[in-house]
Amino acid sequence: MFVGISNTPRDYAWGSKTAIAGLLGTTPSGKPEAEIWLGAHPGSPSVIADPSRTGGAGTLVDWILADPERALGSALAAEETDAGTVPPRLPFLLKVLAAASPLSLQAHPTSERARTGFALENAAGIPVDAFDRNYRDRFHKPEIIFALSETFEALCGFRELGEVRRIVAEPARPRRRVGEPAARGPRRPGEQAPRRHRPARHRGLAAARRPRRRHRGSSLARRARGQPREGRRVPRRGRGRDPLPARTRDRARPRRCLPG
Repeated sequence: MFVGISNTPRDYAWGSKTAIAGLLGTTPSGKPEAEIWLGAHPGSPSVIADPSRTGGAGTLVDWILADPERALGSALAAEETDAGTVPPRLPFLLKVLAAASPLSLQAHPTSERARTGFALENAAGIPVDAFDRNYRDRFHKPEIIFALSETFEALCGFRELGEVRRIVAEPARPRRRVGEPAARGPRRPGEQAPRRHRPARHRGLAAARRPRRRHRGSSLARRARGQPREGRRVPRRGRGRDPLPARTRDRARPRRCLPG
């Protein structure tokens, strides 16, 4: 028996605003839509499309509680869970993820650690919905990823502690800019690194120059005589014209006296 289910996307900040809507053929809400949970998780149980087929149950959780053998099958319905204290449950949760930015780091416990941690936090009286609660249920959470997009990148696991310490202890190396060719092999003793591969602080020191001293007196004298500055050419549009404004020209140009 197949029953149609749906759910509302989770609006986590890292979610895409268009991917899930494009997959479902719906109109984007304009807000991040990070995940859709399809399962019987109490935090966001799936909604049954046609409750008349499930005896009026509106969510997957309600249907499992009302008719576990029909909803889960006889094997899962008959499975013993903590001597009957925990009702039959769907043993997996399907999530459709649409990430627009990196997700937060997650660490999932083993089955034994999950049972022990859940019991310890219950004994300590920590509410299940407390922000500092680590084990909200007694179940482990192994994951299987199936990529729906053409590309998918994920990091799994941790480096060994000794390798992490070695990497942290290494001196910082200059980072290569996007589109810049990688640096070649080790240089010979005394050979200087190319300018584009030097660290930023070294480039800043190498590029530092002493301030230039401007001799305004000689510059003004050359301008008064109508001569261009040393090392510079007069623009084409300025050739044949007086390079000084009218007021400066009247004050700076020496007067000629006619012989008496």
